[in-house]
Amino acid sequence: VTNKQLELATSRDIAKQIWFPEWDLFMMQRVQEYIRGSMSTDQIVDELGKKVAELKQQYQ
Repeated sequence: VTNKQLELATSRDIAKQIWFPEWDLFMMQRVQEYIRGSMSTDQIVDELGKKVAELKQQYQ
């Protein structure tokens, strides 16, 4: 089964972008905080939006 999955697997193009590892780590950390109850929905949306703007400015 594993070998068949490896044959069919494809990588996501987004994961190859230079900014993606930084975004992925930040987003995962914030989602964990949200799940633990230390952030509201509005807070996480606000922080993720700010991070998107920061990464756009940094990498464009």
